[in-house]
Amino acid sequence: MMNILKSLLIWVFIAVTLLLFFFPASLIWLVCRPFDRRQVVFHRVTSLWAYMYALVIPGWKISIEGREKISPDKTYIIICNHQSAADIAVLFGLFTHFKWVSKSFNFKLPVVGWVMRMNRYIEVGDSPGSIRRMLEKSTRALREGNSILIFPEGTRSRDLKLGRFHDGAFHLALENKIPIIPVLLDGTGQALPRNGYVFSGHPGILVKVMDEVPYSFFKNMSVKELRDYFHSFYQEKLAEMP
Repeated sequence: MMNILKSLLIWVFIAVTLLLFFFPASLIWLVCRPFDRRQVVFHRVTSLWAYMYALVIPGWKISIEGREKISPDKTYIIICNHQSAADIAVLFGLFTHFKWVSKSFNFKLPVVGWVMRMNRYIEVGDSPGSIRRMLEKSTRALREGNSILIFPEGTRSRDLKLGRFHDGAFHLALENKIPIIPVLLDGTGQALPRNGYVFSGHPGILVKVMDEVPYSFFKNMSVKELRDYFHSFYQEKLAEMP
């Protein structure tokens, strides 16, 4: 019962502060927009804003290892396993510039969806046409110097087990000759389970940035081979996490 009451208060806090922060954030966006086409400044504001929510949840302890492995001077395909709706708030704590590839549903949310569009994050649906448009927009973003953050599973895990990977991230890496940064995430699935809105005081959420995998390592692989390689990589590394 206490968890339900606590969760209700957290959701009220999130809703109220989303509205309050949206107006000053929008002003920053308007001021910076003419000279910051990549939305670097506004993405940084969004990162601070979103990560703040992850930090204030009672009982959550977040550890991020390996931030320094992401160079601000390079462009990457950043991939991560997907356990919870809380994942992206936690990943904003990487404080690196990226365009997030996200489901169309999220772009329809009040305030959250508006901020995503203002950041020029990349929408994807289930249809072949939507996937094609996502790949085209992602390629343009990469050519502008933006990294791409994408969850290869495409959706949150139902049982905290790694789901099958889709091709998109690996197609982008091969077509654009871009290195891949794998990020491991653990603990969010227990802290905010997929099939509920009740926060738990999960004591350990870990984000672990792994070493960059250069294009030269996988340039002779097919999309399927690269996808399967990273799926096996994630299965192995997640099994090793405490």
